[in-house]
Amino acid sequence: MKHNACDLKIRTFERFDGSVWRQYETPEYRILITGVGRHLLANRTIHRLLKPYINDYLEHNEAVDSHRIFLAEGGNARLFSLGDEFVIKESRPDSKSLLFAAMDRTDRLKDSVEKHCPRWIDIPKHYGALMSKKDIHKQFMMEQKIDHGVTVGDVINYGVGKDNRCTAGVLAADSLDKFGGLTPDLIAEVREKYDRLKVLLAGALLKEGLDTDKYLPDINHNPYNVVLDRLDTPEAGSWLKFWVIDQ
Repeated sequence: MKHNACDLKIRTFERFDGSVWRQYETPEYRILITGVGRHLLANRTIHRLLKPYINDYLEHNEAVDSHRIFLAEGGNARLFSLGDEFVIKESRPDSKSLLFAAMDRTDRLKDSVEKHCPRWIDIPKHYGALMSKKDIHKQFMMEQKIDHGVTVGDVINYGVGKDNRCTAGVLAADSLDKFGGLTPDLIAEVREKYDRLKVLLAGALLKEGLDTDKYLPDINHNPYNVVLDRLDTPEAGSWLKFWVIDQ
């Protein structure tokens, strides 16, 4: 449905860290774009990716040869790839979480991590979110895609339960090859660094006066919310990078 120009409301506002976000509102939708998202939208490449993704969404197409390839699923959202660099988080119909609020939490968590944590801990970039005003459970958020998709849970729980993706052979072999295979040394290192990560993240939030229960609700019992990447050049003495996702 087309709208008159007067139906579009635009609001620009400064965030706590000085970055500038922009909100677009029509009678049907509310769209929130972050500072890095505004720079991304200036690149026309993203528009060429979004159009076929939207068509596949409307057709409920998530085949491996589509523009909307299923990656993972959690309690509140399903995750789909958008090209090689981005993912789209689609809220589940029964979700109790609002992605607009999640984007605010992620932004504050990322700021805390960048200020107080070693560089082997990071948060994916988040670009923007869209919410239907007629159905608040119809929400979408676009984030940076992290290669390989191997999580801390996949590694430290290897061999435990048939639902583990590594045990079940769901992950592609080349996703694991980058880590040199699931050796006992790798499992021990990931477990040790994951324990350190939880302490470091809690400390970073406390330094910013933020509530750890609000900003890290799943970190202590859900290691599948931390994605691993192998660095070609170590950062802060670590060749493993830990990306905290899905908060």
